[in-house]
Amino acid sequence: MFHSRNFIGQCRRALRGQPKLIPDQLQQIEELTVRHVPGVPRDLARDLFAALTDTPVQSAEEIETLIQTLADMVDLFAQQYDDNADPFGTREWEILRDLVDSYAQELDVEVIQYVMERVVSHKAL
Repeated sequence: MFHSRNFIGQCRRALRGQPKLIPDQLQQIEELTVRHVPGVPRDLARDLFAALTDTPVQSAEEIETLIQTLADMVDLFAQQYDDNADPFGTREWEILRDLVDSYAQELDVEVIQYVMERVVSHKAL
């Protein structure tokens, strides 16, 4: 089972019945992201979340898009990225490049190699 399925399910359960205040929802999603991104420093997961929310998230649709993007990031760091679907655009690959570079000393070599192979193949280097 992909790690992303578990992440998406927990995000949806956490948001069900919650007030519709977007900042509160984003805080819950950030905490779930930190818990679910495997094998990376907590600060990297927080920086990843911050980079993906650098433009305001203002609607339920944007929250769903964010959850899916984060779920794909969870799979990437779990080395389960769906290369066939290839859901990331240039922006996401550049974010990943910068984060992996910044945290390289704290990451497992296999994770660095896995992510950076995909960064290079998407010409985001």
